[in-house]
Amino acid sequence: MAYFRILNARQSIRAGGQDLEPEPLFLQNGSWVGVLSTDNEQAVKDLAEHPLANPISQSDYDGLKKKRDEIHDKLISNKAVSYTHLRAHETRG
Repeated sequence: MAYFRILNARQSIRAGGQDLEPEPLFLQNGSWVGVLSTDNEQAVKDLAEHPLANPISQSDYDGLKKKRDEIHDKLISNKAVSYTHLRAHETRG
């Protein structure tokens, strides 16, 4: 299995005769950063030469996915605090 960090991850990448769909993780400098894994040998060769794909280790792949989860959890907890805050103001009246 080969792992890649993908810039502009909101669009598919043609590699190994297939349209591969990266998993968008987070925004960075106005562009989605994502990851992609494949075991197709031709796709690995094509991605190694693709300007938007950078080979990464499995631990980097897992770390980027963990970062996405941390960002998501932070956003969810912020929304919960905001909702609680709003409800407190509604009931004071």
